[in-house]
Amino acid sequence: MGIYFNGIPVKLTAIAKPGFVFSYWSGASTSTNSEITVTPNADFSVVAHFIPDSTFEANVPIYFWYMNGAIANNVPLETLNSTYQIGSGASIQYQSCLVGYPFPIGNANRNKASMERRNSPTNINYRPSTNSNLPYDAALMKGLQIKQMFQSGSLENLMIFNISTSGFKNIILSFAAMNELAGVTGLSVDYATNSGTPVWQTLGLSATSLSLSSTYQLFQIDFTPILSANDNVNLSLIHI
Repeated sequence: MGIYFNGIPVKLTAIAKPGFVFSYWSGASTSTNSEITVTPNADFSVVAHFIPDSTFEANVPIYFWYMNGAIANNVPLETLNSTYQIGSGASIQYQSCLVGYPFPIGNANRNKASMERRNSPTNINYRPSTNSNLPYDAALMKGLQIKQMFQSGSLENLMIFNISTSGFKNIILSFAAMNELAGVTGLSVDYATNSGTPVWQTLGLSATSLSLSSTYQLFQIDFTPILSANDNVNLSLIHI
């Protein structure tokens, strides 16, 4: 909206936001050029129309777990739902190597081989856009810990990320992890893309074993080469 002089040319430019391209004008002009000139001799209106850019690829988070004090402390966890998601939600499902997990209060195994809240945060994987654009706050941020023991017989502790990538491609899983001198040297990674009982595999992964250190490291697992991970409602990722 503006005030212009009759007979004086007005130059207009349609500027598309990321993910869109200019299509056409309507009203005082029906041009398909993004830049037009209108010479008014009376009141006029013109509208720029845009359409989605089919070639545009945005790098956006589709899931995030913001771990804070809402997670009960000293309580063995089985499932942790994503706090941010586009579309359907995602979850971390935990499977302990101890049969019978989680154990009741007073049981000797109550806090063994468990997934629990950890009051040891880091900002290296924090995404403000997934948390109402709030800045990182170490006083509020928490984490997760997997407690000893890590293996019992043929069973191991498992963290399974159940997600849907429907409508998305070139998936990258990003997380921070460390070893708090608990005797574990690293994480193993594999994935499943089928429905029903997961068929775990490592084909296409550049690394399937991640070495941990005594300080937080940022890990990024790139599923871009794995076409079956794209636009898939059944993608599961596993950490041992």
